[in-house]
Amino acid sequence: MTLLANRAGVKLTHVPYRGGGPLLNDAIAGHVDLACASTGLLGPHLSGGKIIPLCHGGRTRLPGFPNLPTVIEEGFADFQSVAWWGLFAPAGTPKPIVDRFRAEFVASIHDERVEKQVTEVQMIALDLGGPEVLRRFLADQMRLWGEVIRENNIKGEI
Repeated sequence: MTLLANRAGVKLTHVPYRGGGPLLNDAIAGHVDLACASTGLLGPHLSGGKIIPLCHGGRTRLPGFPNLPTVIEEGFADFQSVAWWGLFAPAGTPKPIVDRFRAEFVASIHDERVEKQVTEVQMIALDLGGPEVLRRFLADQMRLWGEVIRENNIKGEI
C-alpha cells in the first residue's frame, strides 16, 4: 500500500493488524476505509457483497473476479504487488535432491483437488518455473521492496 500511495500521491495511515482475520472484521464493520489482503482471504466477502473490491495487485485479471481491474488498468503502469510463496532448501543441497523434491512438489500441485483449491479457491496463479526463475523473482522483489522500505523509513516490530 505504501508503494501504491506514493505513486498515487496520497497519504494513507497504516494500521497494523495481527493477521487477516482482525483486518477483515474491521473492514466489514467499516472501522477502516481501505484494506489490502489476499484474494483468498477476501474472496468470499467480495462475492457476498460485504466489502467492495477496487482493484488488485496482479498483472492480469483474476478468473474468479473477471470484472475486477488490476492496479495497472487503473493507471499505474508496471505496478505489481502480490503475495507469493517459494520453496527453499539449504545452500549446498545436492542438485539431485533439489530436482527430486521439485518434481514431487510439482506432481502434488497438479493433483486435481489440490490444483483446484490453489487456483480456484485461493486464486493463486502458479509459476512452477524452477530454481532459476525463483532466484530472479526473489532478486527483483528484494530490489523493489528494499527501495520502498528505505525510501519510506519502514521499521519492523520486535
